[in-house]
This record gives sequence, structure tokens and C-alpha cells, in this order.
Amino acid sequence: PAGDPTQRLLSPCVCRGSAKYVHLACVEAAFKARGDWLQLVCPTCNHSYEGATAIRLGEIALQELQRQHAADDATLAAGLHNLGVACGRAGDAERERNLLERALELQEAVFGPDHDNVAVALVNLGNAYSRLGNIKRQRELLERALKINEQEHGPDHHMVATTLVNLGSVYGMLGEPLRQKDMLERALRILEREFG
Repeated sequence: PAGDPTQRLLSPCVCRGSAKYVHLACVEAAFKARGDWLQLVCPTCNHSYEGATAIRLGEIALQELQRQHAADDATLAAGLHNLGVACGRAGDAERERNLLERALELQEAVFGPDHDNVAVALVNLGNAYSRLGNIKRQRELLERALKINEQEHGPDHHMVATTLVNLGSVYGMLGEPLRQKDMLERALRILEREFG
């Protein structure tokens, strides 16, 4: 029908050439046919879908996951997390925060407060708070994620280094350059040891 947004041609990922432009309805149909609700990635280029396409597929996935899984299921938490990240990438930090808060609550209930999945959710939730201008809340979440990463992976793992880089940036924004420098230097030492 005329004006149907699902019939518009769009470029939902990094595919180029004849695969660059597709109808949203076609992407939705292929996504539903695959039924892999946690994979918001293009099967051709293997990159994450972007923008409105990622959000739409994340919404479809969440509906299916809610239908198929219990309200306290880890898979449902992953679906909330994926949709939250898609919203954040599309610029809707408030919706991102709300979805990631729900995902975090479920993950803590399922895995416990000190699980690696919880650390990932904390980092992404911190990014949402940053986009909303609440850098202090981002710092709190990243500090908690750092403790989990150190406990789960040891003090010299690249996941620790990644969290240290994020936390260092936060300390810089908070006007604490010495803490920023300490975090970033420690991250660099870890990354040099791990990757050369």
C-alpha cells in the first residue's frame, strides 16, 4: 500500500552493491523465517543491523521471546539488552536506559550480581546514562563492572582493559585527570601484554 513504511527501500547494514537496499518487510520476513531472535545481524555481511531496522527487529524478537520464555528467563534478558543497545545506537538513550535496566534486573536474578553478563549490561547501561548526561551514574556502573571483570577474568584480561578505558574517559569528564591517567595507563599495560 502507498505510504507503507515497510515497503520503503532502506540500507539497514553495511552491505553494498545489489544487496545494499532492501524493503523493511523483506528484512522482517527473513528475520522471522530464521527465528534466531538474538541475532540482530545481517546474514549476508554479518554486521549488526542499524537504526530503525535494528529497533524493529529487536521489537519483533522481544515479542517472540516474551511469548516463548518465562518472564524471568535469561534469554528474555538478552532480548531486552539487544533492543536497548539498538535504541541507544539509534539515539534513543531514554528507551535504551529503560530496557537495559530491565535486562540488568533479570540478569542479576538469573545469574547473580557478579556474573560476566551482568558486567556487560552494566557497561552498556553506563553508556546510556552518559548519553543522558548522568556521568556520575555511569562511573558507579563502570566501577561495579570493573570489579566483576577483575573477579571473572583476572586483573590482566582485555575485558578489564576495555572497562578501564571507559572508566578513564569518565574520570576525564568528571575533571579527575590523575585517576583518568592511572586507568588508561593500566589499560595500556594490559593490552600491550595481551596483544603485543
